[in-house]
Amino acid sequence: MDIKTPDLGVDKAEVIEILVAIGDEISEGQSLFVVESSKASVEIPSPAAGVIQQIKVKLGDVVSEDVLLLILDAAEAVSDAESKSVQPAPEPVVESPPVATVASTPPVKTEPLAATSRVDLTNVYAGPAVRQTARQLGVDLREVQASGVHQRILKEDVYAFVKQRLSEPKASTPITNGLPPLPKMDKWGELHHEPLSRLQQAAIQHLSLNMYMPQVTQFEQADITELEVLRQQLKDDAKKSGVSLTVLAFIAKAVAHLLLQQPRFNSHLADDSQQLIVRDEVHLGIAVATPDGLIVPVLRHPDRKGIRQIAEELQQLGQKAREQKLTPADLSGASFTISSLGNLGGTGFTPLVNWPQVAILGISPATMQPVWDGGQFVPRLLLPLSLSYDHRVINGADAAGFAAQLARLLADLRHLLL
Repeated sequence: MDIKTPDLGVDKAEVIEILVAIGDEISEGQSLFVVESSKASVEIPSPAAGVIQQIKVKLGDVVSEDVLLLILDAAEAVSDAESKSVQPAPEPVVESPPVATVASTPPVKTEPLAATSRVDLTNVYAGPAVRQTARQLGVDLREVQASGVHQRILKEDVYAFVKQRLSEPKASTPITNGLPPLPKMDKWGELHHEPLSRLQQAAIQHLSLNMYMPQVTQFEQADITELEVLRQQLKDDAKKSGVSLTVLAFIAKAVAHLLLQQPRFNSHLADDSQQLIVRDEVHLGIAVATPDGLIVPVLRHPDRKGIRQIAEELQQLGQKAREQKLTPADLSGASFTISSLGNLGGTGFTPLVNWPQVAILGISPATMQPVWDGGQFVPRLLLPLSLSYDHRVINGADAAGFAAQLARLLADLRHLLL
């Protein structure tokens, strides 16, 4: 059985851990590899039980969907009694070059073969399977050194050609962030280098997309005095079920309700910049801080769930993020993001829109402040809101209305019932 990379929810990910070895007998669902993308580190489980025959990737390989990871002999995962019975001799395993290593790296940049080139290839001594492999990898067989009998080109020759091309020194990479090189800092004193985590390195590439998005942030304050009273009344009962009832659960519910009323905030700008791709369902990305960096798992359909269920799922997603147990499905498909500072401090911030989304909501810690009620100052619990948005899709008036309406929902949750 060929075990291939499942849908990771991203274009590519790096293999950072190999959890099995050749000859290991594994069970269905057992973790085989740990891969890390710009979103998170995830484990790839085995879809079946069996014995590891070949491992086709190594540490540091970059893989994408449907890349061959290992070959599993499911027939050998038998009991001792069964193993003693007479079995037909298995066919010999023909070793082949690590296809995953080739497929996981950018393809060789060769121009498509012209019609005349295809005619010239008739003089190349290679079988149909080798020719198909060459076409898939974009390799001109005329440039491949043959090692077979009578100068016959083998698959191994094609793989060796690709490997040699990929190992050739590359030209210096131009500056992509628009910034000049750093000056020599050591002339001002001693210093040292600290490597970024793989997750942080990958995040840099994703964050650079914000350079191409005109963003504006709308600030608002929500009076959550009554909401906090309600939360205090309900939290002990929820705690008996092991659920931590946080303010974020109420916010997620209110945001989901509002996104259905104002779907432009739940959309994506099409590649042609001529239309919007409007999402009819709500999938909220919830930013979670981990030691390796920020991860954004997805809360599915909060508009269809109660506050307690939302709180429970938020708790589960946060725990899985910190334990690096999020699956690709947990990380993909968000239509809007919420980033909460919790009790870390601060009075406000400008969150960056998480492309390809068009808006993100930032939540800062709530503080008790004096508010004039027309006759006197009264203490009220105020929650700072920061709504950043892509100005190509959303104008300022709509953003101000969205933030103000969200503040009204949080001030009186009864509006969610209307």
